[in-house]
Amino acid sequence: MGAPNVTGFSAVDLVPPLSVAPWAGILGGTMLAFYAFLGFEDMATIAEEVKSAPRTLPAGILATLAITTALYGAVAVVAVLAVPADVLAASEAPLAVLFQEAGGGSPHVLAVIRVLAVLKRPPIPVISVLPLLYWASDHEMLPAGLSRGTPR
Repeated sequence: MGAPNVTGFSAVDLVPPLSVAPWAGILGGTMLAFYAFLGFEDMATIAEEVKSAPRTLPAGILATLAITTALYGAVAVVAVLAVPADVLAASEAPLAVLFQEAGGGSPHVLAVIRVLAVLKRPPIPVISVLPLLYWASDHEMLPAGLSRGTPR
């Protein structure tokens, strides 16, 4: 057991120093975890709208994982075949190096693609709010003007 071997330890030892590097890493990790788990919450909310969710949702998750793994693997293989491994390892932005070496284009295009990929995320939670608004409307918990819908 690890607990009996801990001596002279206090909770203050867990606080990182007040420099930028450790806190930037903590903030980056926090944002990544928050962003990663938002999708799972949205899946649970939207699962009510899926036909045969116990069958189709796991299949969709597994298919997504398989496709993503294949895409990441293909990018890794192409990267090592197109650019020497030591050049990729020395770079702070290996995908930009690959893009520039293989395609001859400006790596700034990747920055635009990255921004667009991040911007697509905010509308997704709006989808998961819709069932809640429908429920609130159905139970007359919204003002009359917000509870109206179209006949369709």
